[in-house]
Amino acid sequence: IAYGLSRFKVKREHGIMMSVLLVRQIPPISLVLPFFIIGFISKSLDSHILLIIIYLTFNVPLTVWMLKGFFDKVPREIEEAALIDGCSRFDTITRILLPIVSPGVGATGVLCFSYCWNEFLYALMLSSIRAKTIPTVISEYVTKTGVAWGDMSAVAVLTVMPVLIFAIIFRRNFINGLSFGATK
Repeated sequence: IAYGLSRFKVKREHGIMMSVLLVRQIPPISLVLPFFIIGFISKSLDSHILLIIIYLTFNVPLTVWMLKGFFDKVPREIEEAALIDGCSRFDTITRILLPIVSPGVGATGVLCFSYCWNEFLYALMLSSIRAKTIPTVISEYVTKTGVAWGDMSAVAVLTVMPVLIFAIIFRRNFINGLSFGATK
């Protein structure tokens, strides 16, 4: 979507981009009941597939918004030269454009991964046993008799580790992606 909006003439492109951003701005709590009804009707409550669909609902707009900016920074002449040299549109995207915008893809991937990994509301409301996520497990250490601070802290440290490792692995792409186009 980001590539298409960046490279092709689209009527009301600004309106489309604002609509994409508007989806990201919807308060998550306002969608719990509709997602619960969808999950109940489709018999997918307490399943990973429901959580995946919900996370995609909020992360695809962010991805489109961020990647469109990265595709806009790449000169069209590079793509045109590849097409003249005999590359198909698909080859041009995979062999030329994606390596150029890979810092942006990395930065977007790190942000989307951290948002999904740390999401609490939908995992708490729409899953109970089979599709529990780590943030909901952490909340179980708060009981009627008290808070198991030591256990909660240990699980919280383990929860941070995958995001930290992912960010360290892709730190170069993340830094390059965030500063892509910042200098001339």
